Amino acid sequence: AIAVGIEGPGTVSEVALALKAGKPVILLGPSAAARELFENVRNDVRLLEASTPAEALRLIEHDLDVARWEWLG
Repeated sequence: AIAVGIEGPGTVSEVALALKAGKPVILLGPSAAARELFENVRNDVRLLEASTPAEALRLIEHDLDVARWEWLG
């Protein structure tokens, strides 16, 4: 999952559900408070951070090892 604008309660709950389900999450430009919150609830699930959309795509392909054709549908 890629989370953008993670300051609202709806997005926070969606990220928490993804982490609880064991899904890796990429936070796009998170605040320090959001980063700390999710670090505390992630358990052993991968939590990555990107500062730009291009960096998020790179993380998907290289760090999460998901080929571009798999997520383009």
